Amino acid sequence: MKILACLFILGVTSWPMAKVYPSVNYITYTQGLNEGFCTTFSINPNGRYLTAAHCVHEIDGLTMGENKWKTVVTEVDEAKDYAVLTTGVGAKALKLGSKPKLGEATLGVGYAHDSPVPVLVDCLFNGEYTFPSMPPEWKSRSIFSRSFTGGMSGGPIVDKSGNVVSIVQASGGEGYSYIIGSGLDYDTLKGLYKKYGG
Repeated sequence: MKILACLFILGVTSWPMAKVYPSVNYITYTQGLNEGFCTTFSINPNGRYLTAAHCVHEIDGLTMGENKWKTVVTEVDEAKDYAVLTTGVGAKALKLGSKPKLGEATLGVGYAHDSPVPVLVDCLFNGEYTFPSMPPEWKSRSIFSRSFTGGMSGGPIVDKSGNVVSIVQASGGEGYSYIIGSGLDYDTLKGLYKKYGG
């Protein structure tokens, strides 16, 4: 019921979320005595997942889902803010979508704090932008019209077909209030799917 209510409120009942939800999970990390969580999603049924790099920065341990499957970081790029994860339990992989057009409707999917089901944030693709104060290696970020909720970091941003077009990374940015969201640029995402997807 909670999922249906969420879909109705956001007006996205026609989106194919039934095929997206099984591929999205949450990861729990430990840093000393502290514990936190982010979102991850499958790109290969053999146990390959994507998330945001800041979710696994200087962590002591990492598990996935309510069964606490042991999860390891396979590749991480803190500048571009992505991480590839590997676990022994696979899930149906989300497909890569096409690069979104300016103004295209998209949907951020992820586990917000204390939410038993993924939260949905409907947003429009506002293009890619490089923030002037970022180091050159950061390159561009995909910008979206709505901010994302804490805990959604690392979740997929999908198109109306349920295919991935970006990864939730942050809300706000230099010169912006926290009414926008940013995600991984499409070319980097495409490269990760080519290398690890299946």
